[in-house]
Amino acid sequence: MQAQYMATRDKYSIDYQGLSNGNHCFTFDFESDLFALFPESGIESGEGKIEIELTKNSSFMELFVKISGKVELECDRCLDMYSQPVDFEGGVIVKLTDEQGDYDGDIIWLSPRESKLDLSEWIYESIILGLPLQRVHLSREDCNADALKYLVSTEPESEDF
Repeated sequence: MQAQYMATRDKYSIDYQGLSNGNHCFTFDFESDLFALFPESGIESGEGKIEIELTKNSSFMELFVKISGKVELECDRCLDMYSQPVDFEGGVIVKLTDEQGDYDGDIIWLSPRESKLDLSEWIYESIILGLPLQRVHLSREDCNADALKYLVSTEPESEDF
């Protein structure tokens, strides 16, 4: 189990030690194995593409990331599974230093002695942040009709005064 965990993390890592300073591009796919690393996410499965533009300098790296794909979520309205599109664009700075700062989502601190940059958690968080707050089918008609029968209307009934 531990070997599978590490293999999954490696899949979402960049071996940066051998890279020269300058710009580099990486493309890889994300799959359901990413979400297995974070079982609390509520995402059963998903798939898509990750494109990374990495600019390496001597003491830091700058990454611009595009994520596109879809994930399977439970509808908050009817509890059936549905496919939610995912589109995210953002960046992160990786500081190569022995100092350890607090991870805040904008800066990743990495020791210069490490050879790989593990992006699995950052990619996962970026996908989660790209999801809508209310996770429902795109159209109410796509919801499970039997489940909708049990919903109670919260709209006040109109009263004539």
